[in-house]
Amino acid sequence: KKKKTKKAEKMMSDRQWLTLVYKECERQCKQLQQQVMEQRQKLQSNTFDSDESLKKIDSTFRVRRTLSGHYGKIYAIQWSLSSETGLCSASQDGKLMIWNAHTENKRMCFPLRSAWVMTCAYSPSEVYVSCGGLDNKVSIYRISQTVLGYNEHKIEPFYELEQHEGYISCIRFWDDAHLISSSGDSTLLLWDIEKQKPISQFMDHTGDVMNVALCRERNVFVSVSCDNTAKIWDINSKDQCIGNFTGHKDDVNCCDWFPDGYAFGTGSDDQTAKLFDTRAYREIKTYSFRQNPNDNGATSGITSLRFSKSGKYLFCGYDNAPFLASWSTLSGAPTQYFPGLKHRVSCLDLNRSGRAFATGSWDYNVSIWS
Repeated sequence: KKKKTKKAEKMMSDRQWLTLVYKECERQCKQLQQQVMEQRQKLQSNTFDSDESLKKIDSTFRVRRTLSGHYGKIYAIQWSLSSETGLCSASQDGKLMIWNAHTENKRMCFPLRSAWVMTCAYSPSEVYVSCGGLDNKVSIYRISQTVLGYNEHKIEPFYELEQHEGYISCIRFWDDAHLISSSGDSTLLLWDIEKQKPISQFMDHTGDVMNVALCRERNVFVSVSCDNTAKIWDINSKDQCIGNFTGHKDDVNCCDWFPDGYAFGTGSDDQTAKLFDTRAYREIKTYSFRQNPNDNGATSGITSLRFSKSGKYLFCGYDNAPFLASWSTLSGAPTQYFPGLKHRVSCLDLNRSGRAFATGSWDYNVSIWS
């Protein structure tokens, strides 16, 4: 009994010692984090505090075209990367449409197997168009094999990519042979389209992955998730993410790269958009109506966002009024509201030249702004 008591006392003392060591390590980690934050604050650039950046600017964007033809809520749009006027849209009416945004004409229409579509994408050379949603599949259609016009007959996908265990939230073509898909199963997959097999799997998120934005020049992409984070990945790496950015307090729904490729923006259900710099590895600006008390701003989450070609403006779509707003990237102040909108703006994209942007709404229409 005495031996057992001594062993128990020794075990308890070892446990206590390990607890003390753990607490000391935790304290030192917090101290180092605080020192890093203080050093970052000292080195912070005053770009956003200059007189030029704080100067109030306005914008006068207005609707130039309205694309009508869907009979359900529009959930996704994307401009072509090789054409000024090519645009695809996906709607809850179970149709995937390809438009000429200049003439407002429908070029093609694909009846989908599932009406619960959440995303669509154009391949860089307009060879393929794809979509995905609650069917957990990435469906790819070959444009050259489809008859021009409005097709009511069933069109089979040219490829179907199946491995995700959750809904498909976003699809982006890396090139005509590869694409990246994000899913509600918390993963992202890089696919070989012809082989219909994933090449790489990216698994660091702990919540539904909602959106992806590509930076082909640097071979990286950013993803955002319901785990309140944004992560940067190297397309050639199968390991962990190369950057983890926090700051949002709720689900992060959308993201887009700043034109220089070294910063990116995110939009969240916490009613804010944020600008993160990858070199400073920190948040450098927040865009929120709560910081502008004189504005009758949005009290709802951000559904989509895009930077202008120059990076001067940040366009954000919202769940509720004002539904769409333009922000000054430098000052963080809104430059324009769009009072003509009466319904949720679910998606937003900028065309190749940057001279126009499109919004998809729950009013069943795609609007072209300039």
